[in-house]
Amino acid sequence: MKFQENSELLQSNAFIDSSGTGSNSGIKKTCSKTVILGVAESDAHVVANKLIEARLEASGYEVVNLGACTPLSEFGQAYENHPESVAILIGTLNGHALQDLSDLLWMKQKFAVNCPVIVGGKLGLSPGKAQRVGQTLLNRGVDALINDIEDVLSYIQQGQYGLAKTG
Repeated sequence: MKFQENSELLQSNAFIDSSGTGSNSGIKKTCSKTVILGVAESDAHVVANKLIEARLEASGYEVVNLGACTPLSEFGQAYENHPESVAILIGTLNGHALQDLSDLLWMKQKFAVNCPVIVGGKLGLSPGKAQRVGQTLLNRGVDALINDIEDVLSYIQQGQYGLAKTG
């Protein structure tokens, strides 16, 4: 996705109030499609996180964005507060996903997570390591490894829950 497309996407998602200021105060969005989004605990990369948030919102999803450096327990608490969520998306770019997500099964059980957990980003510093880490993450409770937001949207919309790996 090019920057120009993203800026158009952001503009198309803006609300204009009666004062013409572009504020969305006083306007309540209602949506039964909620996605929890965040960046893994040891990772502070947020540019992709914000772009993904904008794309999800443009597709009609309500996004609960937990931001960067998010512990698994916060993803679980967000799910507890939003049990209607259709997915939990966790981004990682620093190659520490295996450590950051080591307690994923615990989190899913403790908070009774009943939606797919999708991980995207850079899983390792080399392709070989990324593949090994990806397989381990799938074994530890990640439902899908997806690096493209359009594939994430397709996965969620089609209800392709279960083990999957794309892009």
